[in-house]
Amino acid sequence: MSLVRLNLILVSILLLGYAFLDKTFAYIGIWPLFIGEIVLIATLFTTLISGVEHRYLRSPITVALLAFLLWQGLILVFSASGNLVTALRDSAIWYYAIFAILIASWLLRLGAIEQCLDWYSRWIPWFAVWAAPAFIISDQMRFSLPQIPGTGVTLLQIKPGDIAVHLAGIAAFLVLGLHRDFPRRARNWIVFKEIICYSGVLLGVIATGSRNRGGLISVLLAILVVTILRPNNRLNRLILPVAFVATLLIAFDVSIPTGGGRDISLNQIIENAESVVGQSKSKSLKGTVDWRLTWWNSIVDDTVNGENFWHGIGYGSDLAARFNFTDRTGNRSPHSAHLTLLGRSGVPGLALWIGLIGTIYLMLLRGYVLAQANNRHTLAKINLWVMGYFTAFLVNMSVDVYLEGPQGGIWFWALVGFAIALTYAQSVNAKAPRSHARVPAAVGRRRVGAAFPNVPANHRR
Repeated sequence: MSLVRLNLILVSILLLGYAFLDKTFAYIGIWPLFIGEIVLIATLFTTLISGVEHRYLRSPITVALLAFLLWQGLILVFSASGNLVTALRDSAIWYYAIFAILIASWLLRLGAIEQCLDWYSRWIPWFAVWAAPAFIISDQMRFSLPQIPGTGVTLLQIKPGDIAVHLAGIAAFLVLGLHRDFPRRARNWIVFKEIICYSGVLLGVIATGSRNRGGLISVLLAILVVTILRPNNRLNRLILPVAFVATLLIAFDVSIPTGGGRDISLNQIIENAESVVGQSKSKSLKGTVDWRLTWWNSIVDDTVNGENFWHGIGYGSDLAARFNFTDRTGNRSPHSAHLTLLGRSGVPGLALWIGLIGTIYLMLLRGYVLAQANNRHTLAKINLWVMGYFTAFLVNMSVDVYLEGPQGGIWFWALVGFAIALTYAQSVNAKAPRSHARVPAAVGRRRVGAAFPNVPANHRR
């Protein structure tokens, strides 16, 4: 087995651990090196030994990403405060982006884009079954489960927004019918797989959406993105079972008391949705919104309208302490990755971040349009799925401390790496002579007759 394939397998296991065990898995290791940092250092070292596929560095996404990383690195070097370990830890919001560069290189070098989709399709039924029960157990037993020594984290500690993002990705995958295209040898189980996935996603969204507004909106917007851009999708397969179960839950007023002020029920989901637009009558929900907005306004005044316009406060300083928002949780970030980047790296840092996001959307949209124009329907759906999943990540990181941690950050940047590989492979395949624009035989035989991008040999390192 090559080092490149070993790295890809290792990161796949890492992503599965974060998806299923969330914060619990993130705390494997010894401060300041946890499992995410250990895998990052190990795979970076082996990649330097085995060589890097470098041509994709000309991808617009890669260029935007490198510009963003360069600015953040300069802020770390010239505007860091406090001790080095704390400054580096605060920088996790952007240094996990190294995974995007590594994963893009590995996927293109191995031609493993399709294999990744096979892998994803194989684990989503297991996650769908796991999501709701795991979150309910974590939520209900958060004060009775044993803790990992020296961390304050229990053996099963799952944040609702984190798990909802993956439910959003699964929902988009199902709506587009990609579970019928990947993996290739799963035809006999497709109906059973659909029942499991649809049921699990619905129960998971009800459970997490009752406790977290960001997670709820993540799922809704991910589905909305694929619905708007792909009108003739398989959403009708999801509407009827969801409407039927929702009607029963509303009719019988099914509710699971949690003791935290928010029960698990459809009524609570409606209340959460109202709070997003500022119309909730719940004092607890309205209070958290006001608290965030006050903190965010303070950061804007300090940067956009203040003395830290160009460089923010840097890495190592406590954003909560600076603006008098310190609480018992020890949280240092303002529950929004965008405001964290603005506060720490100034307006240029935020501008480069927005530029990166915009470039990713534009390249995926371009890939989708070109694939549709060439009747490469599976490829078009893959671009659209990445857009939906990417949107779910952006929504959750906008209202929670998500990109700052490995369970959100590493997953997000891994998806960015996949987007780089996907869009670059499409671009090269479109420009190459027809004799080099090869299509894997197994893909060409699929029911949808789709052509999948493959980097021609003369474009590989």
